[in-house]
Amino acid sequence: LRDGNLFIELKFDSGTMKFSPQAPGLVGTRWRVTGVNNGRGALEGVIGGTELHLDFGEGGALDGSAGCNHFSASFETSGDQITIGQALSTRKFCQDPPGVMAQETAFLSALPQAARFERTGDRLEMRMADGALAATFTRLQE
Repeated sequence: LRDGNLFIELKFDSGTMKFSPQAPGLVGTRWRVTGVNNGRGALEGVIGGTELHLDFGEGGALDGSAGCNHFSASFETSGDQITIGQALSTRKFCQDPPGVMAQETAFLSALPQAARFERTGDRLEMRMADGALAATFTRLQE
């Protein structure tokens, strides 16, 4: 390792391979929510029978499912910093499974609080400015 890059010297003086870390971007990726900040300082798992996901699209378009309703928002990234705009969502009411609407409210409230993200393989974490987790995700394969 040298200057954050991996160098591999090939046998018989046939050259050197250089590998540089790539900043894992979010555009074109889709994620399933695995945990949401409940607004009271704790990360809660997703209620069984609900599907929360988000898709990072071109041009800063974010959309997905909040468990009952579909939503859309804007997003911007710079390095590991992220800014997510206030979400707009459909206005359907779901009563099953119990707690789905509270979970949806917590999720849509946590998203704009995200200040930075860390992507490691198929896992994504979004953290608030104070370091608390806003939400956790696993990558959905296309």
